[in-house]
Amino acid sequence: MPWRDVTFEIPELEEAITRHSATLNPRNSLVLELKQTLAGELRNLCLASHPANVPRHLLQRKLELCAELLDVLRVLEPGISRLTAIGLYEYNVSLWNVARKKFETKEISAKELLDNLIKGESGLKQSISMLLFEHPTTPEGHLTKRAMQDLKELREEIAQVRALVCSNLKSPAEDKPSIID
Repeated sequence: MPWRDVTFEIPELEEAITRHSATLNPRNSLVLELKQTLAGELRNLCLASHPANVPRHLLQRKLELCAELLDVLRVLEPGISRLTAIGLYEYNVSLWNVARKKFETKEISAKELLDNLIKGESGLKQSISMLLFEHPTTPEGHLTKRAMQDLKELREEIAQVRALVCSNLKSPAEDKPSIID
């Protein structure tokens, strides 16, 4: 399991965030740096393993951290921003991975899964629209290609879940053959 090697770092980062957040403003640069580092460690865990194998609490924590960092980035770097684009990408990947896990454990319905996937699609498109300004040979350019592939796969999944939701909404009367036929 890839997360065994860094589990000592994650609790230490969490403890440092908790300790410093108690005395400093939660948006203090030191606290934000710790949160960004923790989000990066969680991202590395997610990349090192298939999302189905990553514990949900780690995906959920990554989602929370990305949301907090995006709030700050939108204020500090409004408009088209490389960092905001990367944050949006990471947030939305986490969003749909958490939603999938919740659906698999029946914590959310197919309709709620669809809503989360559609929200993720919108955020991913926003991220791509910012990343398109990056040169294709840079790490951000490579992320753009990956995000476009993720968008294609996400749209396919949305179509499948939408079909599932529609089939669940069909009334039993529609399933019966008509006498007139």
